[in-house]
Amino acid sequence: MAGAGVPLWMRAGRAHAAVAASRIRPRAPEGALREPSADPAVVTELAGQVAGLAPTARAMGMFGEPVAVAEGAPEFERLLGVTGRDPGWKA
Repeated sequence: MAGAGVPLWMRAGRAHAAVAASRIRPRAPEGALREPSADPAVVTELAGQVAGLAPTARAMGMFGEPVAVAEGAPEFERLLGVTGRDPGWKA
């Protein structure tokens, strides 16, 4: 199992960093926006870890309350919602 033997606080930090990094977008041509994306294999692995860490991460102030996402939303958007990030947020 991924993360076995790694302290909970370190796994929470890694999960938070991965989700935060997902918000970084490469510079798009002027007037164009790029949708955030992530490697599906990474999202799948993080989803299970984040679900287990979410209560502790919320208590530590790292995650907000879960954000509802559309039924049938991609796994990446569901992952963001679990961490309290709104996948529909626009700058």
